[in-house]
Amino acid sequence: MARNIMMAFILVLIAQAAFAVVDPRPDVLGVYFDETADQICNDTIIPFTPFSVWIVYTNPTPAMILGFEVGYFLNGTLLQLAVFWPCDVIFPHPVDLENLLVICGEPFPTAQATPLVHFQYMYLPPPDVPEITFHLEKASGSSQPGDNPYIILADGSPFEAQAGDPAYITSDCAVPTEILGWGTIKSLYR
Repeated sequence: MARNIMMAFILVLIAQAAFAVVDPRPDVLGVYFDETADQICNDTIIPFTPFSVWIVYTNPTPAMILGFEVGYFLNGTLLQLAVFWPCDVIFPHPVDLENLLVICGEPFPTAQATPLVHFQYMYLPPPDVPEITFHLEKASGSSQPGDNPYIILADGSPFEAQAGDPAYITSDCAVPTEILGWGTIKSLYR
């Protein structure tokens, strides 16, 4: 009986986690391998094959935004194939990843997971790099205070967001959400 209850409990946690974004905090800009902000680790990348990376704004408090300012950093040997913006962008040209300041022609609505940029890359594997990381922080050329990226609100004013956890390309992904971790489940019975 206890075994059946435990199994039902685990299935409920898995079902809830499938629809939840990785970072539950409000106003987070993160790097993900899907546009619904569920995957921060990818161990299925095939060398010389295109794959996607998104910058996603999760759990936003503003209903409409005009753009964002963020520093986007990655390590590893990747060839950038394309960049897709969320709107008709009036700025930037050219793309400077360490100083991404994107201003749209008009405000656009947010959702629980709002994709802001979609990159396509190709992995060019060097023999000695076991992991590639992507992370966001304050744009290196920003005049805003603090160390975090900024959302540009519909009225043009800056709003400080939080930088999400880094995303990884590695040969072995751990369980992507803490709620599914064995330690979390075990701690419920202590």
